Amino acid sequence: MKCVKCCMACCESCVRMINKHAYVEIAIWGSSFCRSCCRVLSLFTNHMSYIAIVNGVAYLLCMMIKLLVMALTGLIGYMWLKPKEEEVPQYGAVVLFAVCFSYVIANAFTDTFEMVAEAMMVVFLEDYSANKENMVGPKELKQIMMGSKKAEKSDDGVTEKGNEEVTFHET
Repeated sequence: MKCVKCCMACCESCVRMINKHAYVEIAIWGSSFCRSCCRVLSLFTNHMSYIAIVNGVAYLLCMMIKLLVMALTGLIGYMWLKPKEEEVPQYGAVVLFAVCFSYVIANAFTDTFEMVAEAMMVVFLEDYSANKENMVGPKELKQIMMGSKKAEKSDDGVTEKGNEEVTFHET
């Protein structure tokens, strides 16, 4: 029974991810929901490594931001309330409440950041799929996604690194 629950949870997670990114596809192409889901599934199967990297980095960054906000809130609250121990007898509970509340606020902000990062990833991959040689996106985004240090766009529109051509590796 646990195996079935695990498989159902995995399927649910995949459906949620496809559903979330299908709305980005609808915004890009103006197509129906089902067609957008098919495009997202195709895009994800063609570029799994980039999706895993972007999602992993975004998750780690969001988790570090949440932990940092919680730690700073707890530290500042403790330092502020410790000298007023007589006025606030249960200052530990107040600090704990402030830390929990700061997690809720940080979670709201980092969820927005994570959604924007994933939407930018979908837009970048769509741009790559449509314009492999002459991508429209900014040079900095191409450098980050392609992993090149000095990818520059030449006058004829071909992306080059010195004399070698930089390519987008598909898996």
